[in-house]
Amino acid sequence: MENVKILCDTDVIIEYLKGNEATKKIFDKLKNKSIALSAITLMELFYGALNKRELKKIKRALSEFDIIDDLRLLKEE
Repeated sequence: MENVKILCDTDVIIEYLKGNEATKKIFDKLKNKSIALSAITLMELFYGALNKRELKKIKRALSEFDIIDDLRLLKEE
């Protein structure tokens, strides 16, 4: 089972960004390369940023995760 990714919802990523300890522990165990988010989630997070400083912080924090921009890739063959 190579290259397995866990697709995280916006709510989960928000908790991670807020520093939720339980979420951070899970992310640390999974290693960030196993975690992905959809382009839709990314846009929701960008849209929800309060200002340019927060947007920059979000972009920096999410740069370590894979972004899936074609959800058809998740479909099993």
